[in-house]
Amino acid sequence: MHSEQTELHLQHMIERAQMGMQGEEKEIEELLFDEVYTLVYTIYKDKEKTQKVVRTILEKYVANLSERKILDVHKNVQVYAIVRIYQALGKKNGTLYTAAENMKAYEYTVIADDSEFEKIADTYADAFESVHAYKGKPEAFQNLKAEKMIMAALYMYEKCTVNEINRTLKIDESIVKNEIAQLKECMLKIGKSMAVKEKRSQENVQMRKKHEKTHPGDEQDEKGLVDYLLPNLGKGARTAIDIAASVVVIAVYFLIFH
Repeated sequence: MHSEQTELHLQHMIERAQMGMQGEEKEIEELLFDEVYTLVYTIYKDKEKTQKVVRTILEKYVANLSERKILDVHKNVQVYAIVRIYQALGKKNGTLYTAAENMKAYEYTVIADDSEFEKIADTYADAFESVHAYKGKPEAFQNLKAEKMIMAALYMYEKCTVNEINRTLKIDESIVKNEIAQLKECMLKIGKSMAVKEKRSQENVQMRKKHEKTHPGDEQDEKGLVDYLLPNLGKGARTAIDIAASVVVIAVYFLIFH
């Protein structure tokens, strides 16, 4: 995130660009680059490809600022980037979202009303803000196909409504709901898997602690003869006896060999 001063500067540059003023395009692109890069990286999962795509997206976005009504530049540019990728992938691979038999139903129109899904979404929000955070997520999430990640970015991260996604991607509302229902099912499965792994990890830690209590290990094995013969002696007394015994052994050695 930028500082408050940088945010204000960015807003002023965008306002000037919307009025047709030129000369600040590159600076606007640079200030928007990181957030768009992370979002696009979750879909392409390749550094060089992502950099190239983001540069192209931002050039076109900034060049057409005069045609845009912008309330929140960050959400605006991010959604724009997602749509551009959706269009590019559609041209290359064919339609990403289509109607099918037995499509799943989804009763909500916004994720804020779906507390179960929103809870999961909030734990993955940072994956769309930091490549480092994205790479720290479960592999099952990282490996989501492009169409799933596009829907995740729009519904889970950008918090777009079903109607907004319907209008933005120009696909039928029933298809949007089917895709969201599938995405939710997928994310719940990932969350469940992680919970099981976490539980097993905690159980392993507890088992190790229990084992350490019942089998102290080397510390027990390293007790001296005095500890076993006179277990009730204080630590200082045991140490003194050990030293005295060592002196006697050394004295005997010198008497025998000298």
